[in-house]
Parts: sequence; structure tokens; C-alpha cells
Amino acid sequence: MEGTGLTLVIIGGIIAFIGAIRLLVEAFSTSFLWGLGVLLVHPIVLLFVALNWSRSKGAFINYIIGIAIMIAGAFAGS
Repeated sequence: MEGTGLTLVIIGGIIAFIGAIRLLVEAFSTSFLWGLGVLLVHPIVLLFVALNWSRSKGAFINYIIGIAIMIAGAFAGS
């Protein structure tokens, strides 16, 4: 993987990680059970975001942008 691709993957990973932590904080602040669900069962994240869009949209968009940057970096490096 070239330097540019690797850099994008790392930056995207950091952005996605921050978005995931923000989603986890939002879930735990909604209720303890939502927090556990988001932490332990990844598909619950989508249900949480769908049912709590107004609270979680910023964190979810942050997460998706990070994943998109990682994918772009993976293609840039190949």
C-alpha cells in the first residue's frame, strides 16, 4: 500500500473510531440497554440510529465518512 493510501486508511479509521465512540455515548445516554446493545451487537447500531435519528445523525454521518475515507484509501493504495 502506498503512502497516500495508507494515510487515508489511517485518517479514515480515526474518524470512524470517533464516530463509533460518539454513537456509543449517545446510546448509553439514551438508556443502559441501548448502550449495551450498540456495544455488543453491531446491527443494533442501525436500529438505534433509525429510531433516534435526531440525536445520533451527527455521530452516524461522522462514522460513515470515516468508512468512506478508509475505502478510498484502500483503492488508492492498490
